[in-house]
Amino acid sequence: DWGRRFMRLFLQYNSWDNIKDPERPLVIGYVSPDYFTHSVSYFIEAPLIYHDYANYKVVVYSAVVKADAKTNRFRERVLKNGGTWRDIYGIDEKKVASMVREDKIDILVELTGHTANNKLGMMACRPAPVQVTWIGYPNTTGLSTIDYRITDALADPPDTKEVHVEELVRLPNSFLCYTPSPEAGPVCPTPALSNGFVTFGSFNNLAKITPKVLQVWARILCAVPNSRLIVKCKPFCCDSVRQQFLSTLEKLGLESLRTDLLPLILLNHDHMQAYSLMDISLDTFPYAGTTTTWLSNLVAKNEDEYVEMALQLATIYCPLKLENETKDLMIKSPLCDGSKFTQHLESAYRNMCVAVL
Repeated sequence: DWGRRFMRLFLQYNSWDNIKDPERPLVIGYVSPDYFTHSVSYFIEAPLIYHDYANYKVVVYSAVVKADAKTNRFRERVLKNGGTWRDIYGIDEKKVASMVREDKIDILVELTGHTANNKLGMMACRPAPVQVTWIGYPNTTGLSTIDYRITDALADPPDTKEVHVEELVRLPNSFLCYTPSPEAGPVCPTPALSNGFVTFGSFNNLAKITPKVLQVWARILCAVPNSRLIVKCKPFCCDSVRQQFLSTLEKLGLESLRTDLLPLILLNHDHMQAYSLMDISLDTFPYAGTTTTWLSNLVAKNEDEYVEMALQLATIYCPLKLENETKDLMIKSPLCDGSKFTQHLESAYRNMCVAVL
């Protein structure tokens, strides 16, 4: 219903001047406001680097509000590889749609979904013959003008009952490819070795920390004597939000003095270094972390198993050996193989165009 109402605000194009030749180079447009030090940027970087620019011309539509060094690096990379970079911040979405048509984009990929500064209005105009949503939003956009959503068999199992207007295109291995931050630095010794107590932590979006998640976390903290909890998220700049969060934990049996709440950390380097304050990261559920959580043998099947795993890790102080092995496994996994991932992505793009070119 929302999609139909929203689309009434925009006129849809129904024909395009793109050359009908399935073998020719494709023109891929990527539109996003997140080409800066933002979670999405770590997953779009690999395609921008590894695309075969001779056969997949890249046009970036950047709606970045405030550019940073990463924005400049992305722009330089795209231009050096022969792509095109267009800054569209502040431009009316219907005008951007007209720009897309002039660029004769074959596949327009939006990377934001229903998150801040999105360009769904432009997507509602259908300026490209094939339109795709990817990375930034793990659900349907609700817009019938978006043909495909890129995902994988874990994020959206083949037997999923979730309602979606887009056709799901499942990539092999994973629908994401991570490019590690050069600011991540080396793995630090687990702080419990010097503190004498275990620190659990989470830097997830506050919206993911549901009452059920807090119940499970409280069970863990209450079962580990002298342990502490550190939670960082943007809303903790507000005193009333902090007090409500602490009050909820106290009702669950966890004294507020054992919890440290941190607001948003602006610099990525400082954000990454803040992970050295915790020994064990507690993920959220059912919506888990994406950018900074991973390791299949630490995925719990239920709440009791989640608690059991956390308690087991707490008894061994989460040794540095595991931390170093995890980092090495991650770098060598398909999740960080940008070249192979981009080949799979390009193959998916080519298949999407079969019916329209």
